[in-house]
Amino acid sequence: MKSILTLIFIISLSFSNLVIAAGATDNRFINYIEVDADGSIIVQLSQNVSNPDHCQNANRIYISPNNVYIDRFYAAALAAYSNGKHVWAWVSGCQLMGWGEEYPIVINFAITN
Repeated sequence: MKSILTLIFIISLSFSNLVIAAGATDNRFINYIEVDADGSIIVQLSQNVSNPDHCQNANRIYISPNNVYIDRFYAAALAAYSNGKHVWAWVSGCQLMGWGEEYPIVINFAITN
């Protein structure tokens, strides 16, 4: 039994490099919000953020048009921008845009102060 558990542990370690990092951004103000033709939203922040996946561009975050909460994220971004509040996001992965820049992909979004 011990040898089977050891084998499972070794196999799981060999796949650990396939895991995508994820993490929280720092609290930042929004400089502008862009809605692209494909329905995606790009939020430019006041400063670079923590970027666990090392995406090329760290002062913008990407909200996918396929995210089921895109309307809520967009409403929160607009509210934060119009009220001068900080935002925070949990990001995972990078989105390559048509003009060759990568942005962290938002999976959770909040207004902070």
